[in-house]
Amino acid sequence: MKQIKKLLLLLPALWVVAGVWAQVPTNMTYQAVVRSADGQPVAMAEVGVKLTLLQGSELGTAVWTRQATTRTDAAGLFSFVLTDLQSVDWTAGPYYLRAEIDPDGGSNYTIATVQQMLSVPYALHASVADSVAGGGSFGDWQFRGIGTETRTITDWK
Repeated sequence: MKQIKKLLLLLPALWVVAGVWAQVPTNMTYQAVVRSADGQPVAMAEVGVKLTLLQGSELGTAVWTRQATTRTDAAGLFSFVLTDLQSVDWTAGPYYLRAEIDPDGGSNYTIATVQQMLSVPYALHASVADSVAGGGSFGDWQFRGIGTETRTITDWK
């Protein structure tokens, strides 16, 4: 019976430890619809795209840039997975994303928009939250089980 109690207490603790070891994704998805000057979708076409992350303001310093050619769907929609964002210091914001599009598939960007990045990308900063909370390892975690004895996870045998 004592072993079952230990097992029942250990399972939630292992779940917590597994959550701590989970990694924050360092990628983000970006989607846009490309439209012609008359407002019609640029459907099923190769388009050139340049995305730039600007620090401080809409005219700020470029801290991350990617260029690619992609194909739109029937509605003029394209999607990208933005990678290598772990190099961005999210605490030094605000950040803005400038998207430049060449509807002809090259690098003569004629369409440009700038939007402020809001809360979702800042979740990437959560990966350093342990420095705010003291940075304890799982061996330092203590909890109270059944009864009054407090034990660390590494005390269990």
